Amino acid sequence: MKQEATITLRSVVRSGGEEDVMELVTSGTYAEKNGKYYLIYEESEGSGYAGCTVTVKAEPGCAAILRGGPAKSQLIVQQGVRHQCCYQTGYGQVTLGVTGQLVACRLREDGGSLELAYTLDLNTSLISSHQVFFSVHCGEN
Repeated sequence: MKQEATITLRSVVRSGGEEDVMELVTSGTYAEKNGKYYLIYEESEGSGYAGCTVTVKAEPGCAAILRGGPAKSQLIVQQGVRHQCCYQTGYGQVTLGVTGQLVACRLREDGGSLELAYTLDLNTSLISSHQVFFSVHCGEN
């Protein structure tokens, strides 16, 4: 069953000795189907991806982050596994390696949290490490 939700996203990106933190609180939809949880929300102008819709599909040990619109991407984060994923940039599409270190899915029917930790590489050279925290509150919470 789909329901309206408040989705809070906090992302920490570390690259080249620098750390960038981004926070977003937005409304979206939340659903559970066959043991998988789905978060759907619109990107904000502040994120640099205005006009894009993000769908997060999460289950224990694995999460997929799909961005549709002008900056399409597909990242699969699976704990202990490296996936090759497509990422659309302003200069064209690149294929990145995504190695999952942590997928902590604490989602349930009325919301919860999802924590991801992963690295991105290009031609096996480390680009950045990421920690992403999603918090989902449904209904009157």
